Amino acid sequence: DVGACLRAADVRQRYGLLTNDSLIVTTMRDAGLTAIATADADFERVDDLQVFRPTDLGSVAPALA
Repeated sequence: DVGACLRAADVRQRYGLLTNDSLIVTTMRDAGLTAIATADADFERVDDLQVFRPTDLGSVAPALA
């Protein structure tokens, strides 16, 4: 919805995230989630988000970072 898009714009500006990443953070916050498993190091810039970096992605991880 429009409200989520506006909140995502704030997240994008505050943390320097890409549009899709800011929408993920906004959706997580709306759902009450505080942790994410991802190979994308950009999420580590978000203050109140716990990031788990999977080590079992093998050769795919460099392409996702």
